[in-house]
Order: sequence, then C-alpha cells, then structure tokens
Amino acid sequence: MEHQIIKEKTIECMNNIGVFIFEDDKNFKIDDYIVDSVMFVSLIMEFEHMFDIDIPDEYLMADQLQTLEDICTMIETLLSAKESCREADIDL
Repeated sequence: MEHQIIKEKTIECMNNIGVFIFEDDKNFKIDDYIVDSVMFVSLIMEFEHMFDIDIPDEYLMADQLQTLEDICTMIETLLSAKESCREADIDL
C-alpha cells in the first residue's frame, strides 16, 4: 500500500476516535492528542481494524510512536511483513 494512502487511512482512524489532525500538521505529537491509555488502546484497535494487522507490544512503546510519520512507518512495516508472510504462505 502506498505511503499517502496509509497516511490518509491513519488520519481517518484518528478522526474515528475524536483526534482531528490535518495531513500537513508537521508539529503533530501523539502525546498532545492521546490523553489516556483507553484512548491509546482505542487508536491501536482502529489501526488494527483499518489495516487488518496485529500490532505487537514492542511497537507500542511511547518513544516509537511520537509522530504521524512514526505511526505510518510502523504500519508500513507491519503491512510489508504481512505481505512477505503471505507470499511465503506463512500465517502470522
């Protein structure tokens, strides 16, 4: 999936939980919008549902998900791994 589509869908997920950001918001920091653990878990569940992925715990560290680009990179990585497994006929 191309980066721009991932970014748009990521923003859509955030909008779904009440976090309204703009694609060109270069100063976006997740800590400024996600106010508690319930909201964070809701966001992760939105990502998992939207992209049909499972996000392992090691990706959920605060220092790894600070910006919109961090989130998009994580999703790209997980989608790529999923596609590689599919091509090798391995279940995740």
